[in-house]
Amino acid sequence: MSYWRRLIVHAATSLVSSPLRSALALLGIVIGSAAVIAMVNIGHNAKQAMLKQFEGMGAQSTTIEYQDGPIVSVAALLDLRGHLHQSVSGLEIIAATSAGNGTLRHRGQSANAFVLGATDDFFAILDPRLRAGRLTADLDGDEPYAVLGWQLYQDFRQQGIYLGVGDVVVIDRTPVIVVGILEDQPRSLLLPSPINNSLIAPLESLRRLGQDTSRWRLMAVRAEGVDYRVVQEQLERELRRLLPQALVRISSPEQLIENIEKQTRLLTLTLGAIGGVSLLVGGIGVMNIMLVSVSERRREIGLRMAIGARVADIKLQFLTEALILCLAGGCVGLVVGIATAFGATQYFGHPFELSMASVVLGVGVSTLVGLFFGYHPAAAAAKLDPVDTLYGD
Repeated sequence: MSYWRRLIVHAATSLVSSPLRSALALLGIVIGSAAVIAMVNIGHNAKQAMLKQFEGMGAQSTTIEYQDGPIVSVAALLDLRGHLHQSVSGLEIIAATSAGNGTLRHRGQSANAFVLGATDDFFAILDPRLRAGRLTADLDGDEPYAVLGWQLYQDFRQQGIYLGVGDVVVIDRTPVIVVGILEDQPRSLLLPSPINNSLIAPLESLRRLGQDTSRWRLMAVRAEGVDYRVVQEQLERELRRLLPQALVRISSPEQLIENIEKQTRLLTLTLGAIGGVSLLVGGIGVMNIMLVSVSERRREIGLRMAIGARVADIKLQFLTEALILCLAGGCVGLVVGIATAFGATQYFGHPFELSMASVVLGVGVSTLVGLFFGYHPAAAAAKLDPVDTLYGD
């Protein structure tokens, strides 16, 4: 049997001979490493869940949202859109939208709806899937044509009404012809309202539908490789010149993602630090129990030294015992921590994604804890005088 194998077997045998003491030391490490792994995984999954909300926005999109100021007519909004498209470099397409709400009625049944006016480029940016019919177009002008969102279609279906292309629905006393029905669409943070719950009409028809067009939004897609900061600077400059009294907000997914990553990084570090404190407490418990073990096994240590064991052999024996305790606790803590993080993400309704960094961190730190807190008891055991241990009280 090799030296290292004998060392490990002897250390494991010594730990098994005191099961209660070993279990208590193991418990501290399990709790500490499980806390680290669970906290880091929860932080990682919280970040992933927030980032998934931005998937529908498109990596190269920029939005300009009206906040406050003078009323901008539809014609002026379309002119503004055209001017920005020409004057701001790096913009491929730019869509103008305006949102309102109302009650949609058909054959005595009704459903609450968001009313969204949009130009052609709106559909080019979001690329919605059609269930039936066609999309509205700028060429429709102010004609009362509209596309029905999936959830609105389902709301009427649950009331026994099967809407189809060509049906006439009424939005706040104004008849509207359904020219298309959308498939179920993912939520996009580009929009102020869910597209599934929206009645989408040509922008120029909103006034005819009795909707307030003062709340508008421009949605732009940048060319590949164009920095969002450069585009935002140009947009801010042009908007200050064209709408000096208006308050607008310009945002891009990259900017929001950067902010989220900073926040979640801080959250993960905070949670990891809390777990690290738990692991530190567990390491102190291991050191205390190992010191007690050294005190109780003084005669064994002296006997081993008397028959030829070196100082390094004694030190390695106790250091190996501490490492085995911490590694075993780290492995059990790994399972407990992952299970805890999985349960937390399921409770909040988010998909679980394992953070490999948490696994490396949890097991690696527990190993370092074993080395750090096991060294002092091992060194104390190696410094014992064999004569005193064999013949002393």
